[in-house]
Amino acid sequence: MHMVIINNNQFGYHIDTYYYADLMGGDIDVTYVCYDFGKDKIMPKAANVIYVSREGNWLKRSLRFLSEYIRLKKTKNVDVLFVKYFKFCVFFSLFSCCKTVLDIRTVSVDDRKFIRKIENFFLKIESIFFDYKSVISSDVAKNLRVNPDLILPLAANPLGRASVRNFKSGFKIVYLGTFNGRNIDIFLEGVRLFIKDGGVVKSVLLIGDGDQDTLKLISDVSNKAELLNKVFMPGFIKHDKLSCYFSDSNLGASYVPINDFYDDQPVTKTYEYLASGLPVLATKTKGNMKVVNELNGVLTMDDPVSVSEAFKEIESSAVCSKTVRESSAIEPWSIVVSKLKDFILKVVE
Repeated sequence: MHMVIINNNQFGYHIDTYYYADLMGGDIDVTYVCYDFGKDKIMPKAANVIYVSREGNWLKRSLRFLSEYIRLKKTKNVDVLFVKYFKFCVFFSLFSCCKTVLDIRTVSVDDRKFIRKIENFFLKIESIFFDYKSVISSDVAKNLRVNPDLILPLAANPLGRASVRNFKSGFKIVYLGTFNGRNIDIFLEGVRLFIKDGGVVKSVLLIGDGDQDTLKLISDVSNKAELLNKVFMPGFIKHDKLSCYFSDSNLGASYVPINDFYDDQPVTKTYEYLASGLPVLATKTKGNMKVVNELNGVLTMDDPVSVSEAFKEIESSAVCSKTVRESSAIEPWSIVVSKLKDFILKVVE
């Protein structure tokens, strides 16, 4: 049985579909079609990856992307087309003669309300043209008013083995993910206030990247006296290289703004910290509230004063790697992919 995964992100840079492709195995052969962004290639363990050039304007590269799939299905039988949602992905379904599945991992997170409404409306319209729909959570499905055939939840594999006993010697903070739209500068202001009040922070490691405006905001805060020489930004690091960074940290920062479009989203970094035994300081979104508790971390509002107080709260708590592992029911990707595999096999019966 042959399944084609379509993702407009380069293979390995969207963690969910990376695991779908690499852990499917067995009765399902996977071909993964994606754009080539010129980033370092991450080698697949099982899937066959087809990279599509992004040269030319949006229309040219979009037609090239679609043409690559059409060419593929002419040369090899395709039983299931599995598309991770992106704008105008409906054309892949319209040019298919096999079962089609649309995987919805997020609502629109544009900071303009009217754009979010338009993008979510078009997502719902495009979903009508797929045979089946999988959604990351029931909250996201409810937000979009989409009826999913499968809830395909977020999962996480350990990215290191943290051994945190307490925070007496100070905090070594790690943040993993994009900087864009996350207000990391406000989080850092909270860290600065904590230090100003006598708290000890040895380092803040920000792993990821952002646009120039965002990086400048982060840099401006990082250069203030309390944070000088404490904030480090090594850029994007591949998942298989993160172990030493997680093992050397004692607190994971899962800071996302609290608003109506981030609220329902399960936060990938939260799951990855907890799976690695790393205590978490997380903003109080619905997604974080479902997995963060008094034994594995602390929840905070998204203003600097609240962040500073949250550091004081977790500093005096009994949270450690042992309590994190005992209290966090984070499924590994193998379990979630097994659910997807069962669903795909049922679809083609």
